[in-house]
Amino acid sequence: MHKDLNPTLWEGIGKVVDVLNVGAMSSDHTDTDAPTRYKQVIRTRTPWRATELADLMETLETYPSARGAVGNKPLPRTFALLKVPTSTRRAIPKLPLNFYDPHWYAARSEAEKLELAAGKAINIPTMPIHVSGFSAK
Repeated sequence: MHKDLNPTLWEGIGKVVDVLNVGAMSSDHTDTDAPTRYKQVIRTRTPWRATELADLMETLETYPSARGAVGNKPLPRTFALLKVPTSTRRAIPKLPLNFYDPHWYAARSEAEKLELAAGKAINIPTMPIHVSGFSAK
């Protein structure tokens, strides 16, 4: 889905990515023992992050970059779905309330919730997975 075809959707995605910033993005680890024909990525599970965010980030990864590529062509990536370690990173404070997993958030003490200082919920857009070589008409 090209940005020009649905600017409202991409504006919403941009807001989510801006709010998340680098600290709240997924932790991906590259398997250095993988053959040089592809790069194996192991995505860690972040218990405090809402499933909708993880789904959006995974979907975004299926889209080609809008920026011009410089340098060598990147290796194809494969995801090790059976190796899913759990991240030990602390939750990022001051994110919108719906960015936190609701079960994880409900299990926090009142003091922890005050420290998180969750903000007003914002829309987390959904979008279809990009299929290479396919264009919607």
